[in-house]
Amino acid sequence: MYSHNNCLTGLRLLHELTARRGKKHLVRLDFESANLTKGFDCFNDFLVDAGPGYIAHVGARNSSLNLGMFAGSGFANS
Repeated sequence: MYSHNNCLTGLRLLHELTARRGKKHLVRLDFESANLTKGFDCFNDFLVDAGPGYIAHVGARNSSLNLGMFAGSGFANS
């Protein structure tokens, strides 16, 4: 069951983990398309802004399998 409070708690914790100065973070996003094709994208310089917006930022794509699945994903490239 979806809980708005749990989602906000998770976003706040992601912000706290990624907001440490001098630290670089890598994020890997695994996905599966409607036709069951699996893949992933890895991005450098991952961070999450403070609330209430909690905007995720990523740097350059580091590695990928099935490149291009996240076109238009809504992530903000730094």
